[in-house]
Amino acid sequence: KTKTKVTFEATPGYLLYSTFARQSILCTFPWVKIITILRHPIDRIYSEYNFLVDPRKPRTKKQRNYLLQLGFDRWVAQDLAALRDAGVLQKKIPPHLF
Repeated sequence: KTKTKVTFEATPGYLLYSTFARQSILCTFPWVKIITILRHPIDRIYSEYNFLVDPRKPRTKKQRNYLLQLGFDRWVAQDLAALRDAGVLQKKIPPHLF
């Protein structure tokens, strides 16, 4: 029996926010083992926000202004809510514990 390994690197966003991607992988390859390595959550959130508001990155002025107007704290709250909705975080953990 030949063992085949497939590796790739990509953003974990599709695994976190897309039930379709997870279902497709498991339906196509039910034997697959997926190892996901995530960054430290505080480092990730600062990095992602700074990436999103960086004027050198391909965003529209409207998108960037929305994020800047929303502010870091409210953007983090939205991100945590999205992670809860995706089932990545437990819904019953109060936000002040993060």
